Amino acid sequence: MASWRWTRRRRGDDLGSGLAQPTLTEAGTVTGSRPDDDFEHIATTVGVPWRGFEVRTTDESGNDAPVGEPGEVVVRGATVMRGYLDDPEATAAAIDADGWLHTGDLGTFDAGGYLRIVGRIKDMFIVGGFNAYPAEIENLLLGHPAVGRVAVVGMPDERLGEVGMAFVVLAPGAELKPEHVEQEIETWFGREFRGAIDVVLCRRKECGPELFASRGIPRAKRLTCVRYVLKADQ
Repeated sequence: MASWRWTRRRRGDDLGSGLAQPTLTEAGTVTGSRPDDDFEHIATTVGVPWRGFEVRTTDESGNDAPVGEPGEVVVRGATVMRGYLDDPEATAAAIDADGWLHTGDLGTFDAGGYLRIVGRIKDMFIVGGFNAYPAEIENLLLGHPAVGRVAVVGMPDERLGEVGMAFVVLAPGAELKPEHVEQEIETWFGREFRGAIDVVLCRRKECGPELFASRGIPRAKRLTCVRYVLKADQ
């Protein structure tokens, strides 16, 4: 499915600023920062749709997702690919009859029209009927001073269908003892965010030939977390 590549261009002589120009492999650059954007928008969003492109976030019925609500990012424009070479099935799954490229990414639009990528559809899990997004939970858990790296996956649960399981790598110099990690972080998360999550201290030492371990969490060569490896270990 579609994947984003990121570039940052310097703006004038100001070394502290730049322009975000994410690029979709299957469509090219369809969004980007404006020259007068502030640092927060440049750092936390993929910008606004560029002229000549249509970019939407849609719910499961194909309707536009409300402002601030996650939906699948779909793209239409002149540079969207015609299809995958000699693979009509993959092409049909990626591009619908109206010419929209379904990226598989989850994103939100804010009131100003800026798009944020919040995760991947395949990583989402459902807890008691509510959608849960690993990237959002990971960002919350990173607020704990002892958490250096974290990866969240959905795991089967008899009562709720699925629950979140967080694999945690301690931050360098963390004072929290390994044997206290699970209880401390679970309690902190529940107190701060009124939610519950199972926490596992990552002790992974090595991965398969196509992966490499980064302080315990398996990551692909593009430095994205390989969640299916973590799920398979449980």
